[in-house]
Parts: sequence; structure tokens; C-alpha cells
Amino acid sequence: MIPRKPTIHASEEALAVKFEQCRNVVSVHRGVRIHGNHPGRQRREVDLIVSLNSTVLLVECKHYKGRVYNEEGSSVYHQENRDDVSFDA
Repeated sequence: MIPRKPTIHASEEALAVKFEQCRNVVSVHRGVRIHGNHPGRQRREVDLIVSLNSTVLLVECKHYKGRVYNEEGSSVYHQENRDDVSFDA
């Protein structure tokens, strides 16, 4: 059986492209399968894995709308959406 490639939704792709344009982002991986060694559902998917110089972010997108930006001279990325979320990069 050939493993099914995860579906990348338009909102996930849009967010991935925005991350790729940010400073300090080394790589962005889409639709990464994570195999578990536990009963029940054996595979899970992480929408995006974002690698920075010294940080790895696992991002789960839920109907993403908004923008991702980096303030000049700062290592904090901001995501504007229904709730204002920021994370130290």
C-alpha cells in the first residue's frame, strides 16, 4: 500500500509561504506525518514544521486568516487573527 500524501489546504500553504519570507526562518516543512507507537490512531499530521536558527515550531492551522510579520530588529513573530498571538522566535 502506498502511503497517502497529506493534503495541503490553501490556508496552510499561504501561511507556509509567509513563514518562508520571514527573517531567521531556515526551512518550512508541510504536512509532516508523525507515526505513533500507541494503540488507536497510528499516524498524525502536523500542518507545518518551521525551523529557525535555534527553535523548531510545530504549527497546526485552523482556517488561518491574517498575516505573519516580524518587527525590525526583533526576534518576535506575530500572527494577527481573531486572537492576537505572538511567539518568541
